[in-house]
Amino acid sequence: MKIKRVMCPLDGSELSERALPTAERLAHRFGSELLLLRVVEPSMPAPAGVMPMLAFRLAETSRQAALPYLERWQKELATRGIPVRALLKEGGARSELIETVTEQAVDLIVMSSHGRTGGGRFLLGSVAEGVMRHSSCPVLLVRGAETAWQRLLVPLDGSPDSLQAISVASTLAEPDSQVDLLRCAELEGIPLSVQERETITEAIKAELEAITVPGAHTTRRVVEGQATGCILAQRADLIVITSHGRTGLKRWLLGSVAEQVARYAESSVLVVPIREQR
Repeated sequence: MKIKRVMCPLDGSELSERALPTAERLAHRFGSELLLLRVVEPSMPAPAGVMPMLAFRLAETSRQAALPYLERWQKELATRGIPVRALLKEGGARSELIETVTEQAVDLIVMSSHGRTGGGRFLLGSVAEGVMRHSSCPVLLVRGAETAWQRLLVPLDGSPDSLQAISVASTLAEPDSQVDLLRCAELEGIPLSVQERETITEAIKAELEAITVPGAHTTRRVVEGQATGCILAQRADLIVITSHGRTGLKRWLLGSVAEQVARYAESSVLVVPIREQR
């Protein structure tokens, strides 16, 4: 995975700005351009009892404040040697973010999982969820204070699609990072003998042993239980998970395992969209 351009959406709130240190660190590490995006809502029909001209002025004031805000961050980051560019767009936050990924050839989105944009919020179920569902590039949801990723967790489900998270984890891993490969054996409710369970577990372990993560110390673990619970129970600084994956008749879909992990994990989560294999 090559990271030539990192996009960090901002909405003027301190919460959205919490993603900036991570975005800056990645841009510095990979020599990437950092694109700061601010989306302002278009002018809406005046609410009942509000004069149309007043509503227009309020919207215009918001737009006029957005550009100096972006320029302030652009100048501050540029003084620290980061190639940075600011972009102000008008429209719906989710659709504009997704369109910008294609228009600007963005390789990675770094955003806070909480923050406000207009009357909405960067929350799962709103802007962030929509971006994760439709973005063509990986989306990193930053949680808490900026910290180095000493331990990366990569949940796998046995499908070729889920393996696409490994190259991303390999790219982001520091030289002293540990990458934990995790398989959750969802055997609950299946009538199996102890020997049969052991056989299945050993077969999964063998599959994991065949997987390598270039440039990183790798551990492999098989845990029996429901996927979401198993993943959330692990200790990690960053979880790297694909947005889709298949194992038998079960699927890891955004809206299921990946979404639940992104919503409830205490650590940062990187959601990797599946690319069609050719």
